[in-house]
Amino acid sequence: MVLLTALVALAVSAPADSEVTSLMVFKNGYGFVSERAEIVLEEGWAEIPEAPQASFGLLWLGVPEAGRTIDRAISTLDERVEAAEVSSVDELLAANEGARVTLLLTPSAGQEQITGTLGKPLASIQPRPYTPAYGHEPPSLPYAVPPSSYLPPTPPPATEFITLVGDEGETTFVPRQRVQSIQFEEPPRRTRSQTTQVPRMRALVNRGDQPATGRASIHMTYMRKGVTWLPSYRVERLDDGTARLRLDATLINDAADLEGTDVGFIVGVPNFVLQDMLSPASVRMAWQGLSPYFGGNAEGAGGYSQVMVTQMANVAPMRAAEAPQAPGPNPMAGHNVGAGAQEDLFVYRVEDVDLPKGGRGLFKVFEQEAPYEDVYLLTLEEDLSSRFSEVTDRIEDPDLVRALQRPDVWHALRLENTSDGPWTTGAATALSPGGLAVGQSMLTFTPPGSTADLKLTVAPDVTAEREEQEIGRELEALTLRHTTWNRVTLKGVIKLSNTKDEDARVIVRRRVVGEFTEVSEPGTFSAVATSAYSVNPTSEAVWDVTVPKGDATELNFVYNVYVRY
Repeated sequence: MVLLTALVALAVSAPADSEVTSLMVFKNGYGFVSERAEIVLEEGWAEIPEAPQASFGLLWLGVPEAGRTIDRAISTLDERVEAAEVSSVDELLAANEGARVTLLLTPSAGQEQITGTLGKPLASIQPRPYTPAYGHEPPSLPYAVPPSSYLPPTPPPATEFITLVGDEGETTFVPRQRVQSIQFEEPPRRTRSQTTQVPRMRALVNRGDQPATGRASIHMTYMRKGVTWLPSYRVERLDDGTARLRLDATLINDAADLEGTDVGFIVGVPNFVLQDMLSPASVRMAWQGLSPYFGGNAEGAGGYSQVMVTQMANVAPMRAAEAPQAPGPNPMAGHNVGAGAQEDLFVYRVEDVDLPKGGRGLFKVFEQEAPYEDVYLLTLEEDLSSRFSEVTDRIEDPDLVRALQRPDVWHALRLENTSDGPWTTGAATALSPGGLAVGQSMLTFTPPGSTADLKLTVAPDVTAEREEQEIGRELEALTLRHTTWNRVTLKGVIKLSNTKDEDARVIVRRRVVGEFTEVSEPGTFSAVATSAYSVNPTSEAVWDVTVPKGDATELNFVYNVYVRY
C-alpha cells in the first residue's frame, strides 16, 4: 500500500506551431505582433494554431505567395482532451475510480477505518443563494452597518462525500472531513484527463476562385495588449564638455514567445480608438495572461510603468511632444540596432531578441556622445513666503526665516541632440566624470537639433533670494460688467549669488498673474495664454544671465495686477 503524501503541479501543454517574426512595441501597453505559420491546406482551409488575442479591427491575415489570397477566417472554441498530473485530493480521487483503498477516519462511535473500492465522489452541495425579502438591494438606512435583520444568514458549510463500494456491493458515503488519510493497495494513478477549450481559427486560402492546395505560409499581423517598453538613460559626463548618453529599453513581454525576433521600440503616440476592445475573432471575453503592468488585469501596477502609460493617456500634450517631423533613416550606434522614422512615429530596432512569454529583458538601444553645458534653473510661480508661514511664524531668527523661504536653484545639464533620431521621454541617471551617480530625473522628448535640461540636484553654491513689495494702488481703475477693480503695482527683485570658483549660467523664469511693465536687462517678458477670459493675463519674464564667480547679480521687475475693489 502507498500512503498519499504529496501532489505535483499540472503539466503544461505543448507550444503552438507558429513563430513571431517581428514585434513593434508602444509604451502604452500595446504592440503589433507579426506571426508566421507553415500549414498544410485541407481543401483550401488552413488550421491556424490558435486564434490570436487582437484588438478590434487590427487583425490581418495574408499569404505572401503571389496569386493566393485569404478570403475568410472562422474562429471557434475547440475542446481538447489532454493528460495532466493531478494537483489536488479531489483530482486524485476522480483519477483513481475503481482503485482499492483504506480510509483512516477520525475516532467516533463507529469504525475508525474502512476498506473498499473507490466510486465516483459526490461533488460539494452548494447552498441555494439567499434572496432577502426586500429584493436585490437593502433599503436606505442611516446605519454604517445594516441591522442584523437585513443581513443574509450565514450559509451552511458545504459537504462532500467519498464513495466507497464494499466487497459485498454495499455503498458507503464517507464525509470528507472525517478522512485523516487514504492508503492505496496499488500505486495510484497520478495523471488525469482534462478537457479544455482552445480558441482555434481556420482560414480559407484561394488561388483565383478555387481553393488552394499543398502548403501555405500564413502570416498574421495584429495589435494586442500585453507588451510594453520602459526607456531609461545613463548620462555619463566626460572631461571634454561632452556626455556619453546610453538608452536602454526594458521590454515587458506578456504577449508571445520571442526567438530571434526583430523588435521595434516605438517613439510617439499611437491613435487606435478601439485598441481596448478585444476582437470577437479572438473568441475570448477578456484579455488573458497579463501581469500587473497592464491595467485592467492587475491593480496596483508598478509606479514607473504607470507613469509611462499615463503619459500615453494624456494624448494632447504628448502628441505635441512626441510627434517629430520624420527624419531620414539613420543607423545609430550599437550592435545589430537600427532606427528610422515611420510617418509620425520613430522606431528603434533591436534584432535577434530571445525572450519567452512572461519574461522581462533589458536591451541596449543606442549609445552616443552629446555636447552639454552646466546651467542653473530657477523657476518662480507662486508666493513662496506663504509656503512656510506656519513654520516661520514661530522662528525668531530672521536669517533662518530667509533661508527657509529661499527658492531652489537646480543644477542641470543642458544636453544637445546632435543625432538624426529623437530622444524619447524616460528616466535618466547622471554620472559624474568619475562614474558616481549624482541624480536622476526625467529626460523629456528631444527631437534632433534641440536641447533638453536634465536636472541633477539643488545647487548649494548658486542661490537665490526674492523680495516683492507694493509700490502703488489705483482705486477703481477698471469697471467691467458692474464689477470694479483696483490696479495694484508691485516691484520685485531677484538676487542671484554664486560662490563657485567659476562663472555660472543661470536661467530664471518668473510667472505672475498680471502684466509686466518693466523687466531689467537682459530679460524679456510675454503673455502666456492660460485664460483668455480673465481680467488679469498670465505673464512670464525670462532672464538668461551669467553670474560671475564669487559675485552676485540682481534682476528687477515691475508688474500690475487687478484686484476686486
